[in-house]
Amino acid sequence: MSKKFLQLGTFMILIAALIFLGMNFSLPANVYSFTKPPEVQEQQEVMQTLILPKTHETEVEHSHTFLAEITAYSAKDSCHFPNCVMANGLPAAIGYIACPRNIALGTKVRIEKLGEFICGDRTAKWVDGRYDIFMGYSESAYREAINFGKQLLEVEIIN
Repeated sequence: MSKKFLQLGTFMILIAALIFLGMNFSLPANVYSFTKPPEVQEQQEVMQTLILPKTHETEVEHSHTFLAEITAYSAKDSCHFPNCVMANGLPAAIGYIACPRNIALGTKVRIEKLGEFICGDRTAKWVDGRYDIFMGYSESAYREAINFGKQLLEVEIIN
């Protein structure tokens, strides 16, 4: 038997196994994507709400002060596209911070001991609620971000 025939047979067995296990699948234009049954997706959504609060559903009130987890990042560890473009469409720059989804882009925040920043980017969904300060493009900015670590500091929404 030819190698291609064996590969095709293996692929067909995999698809049959997925169908047998109740997985829905589609094969659009050379891209293989598999989706889980609705009841499994619902279960995962319920688990996700228990693990991560959905803070992005409502806007935060102005002049609000609270404790939040603060981290730092640099272009070296977090910029995966040319020019290191933030969610607001501008290149990342000192003075900007990645904010949770419930904080509008352009909002000014004051962080205890660190000063004022403008929300220009978004934190990843799995760390929604955290604030991530941009430290710069250099190797020293990368080391500074690593040394900053994770801190629990007071945050004030200015506008």
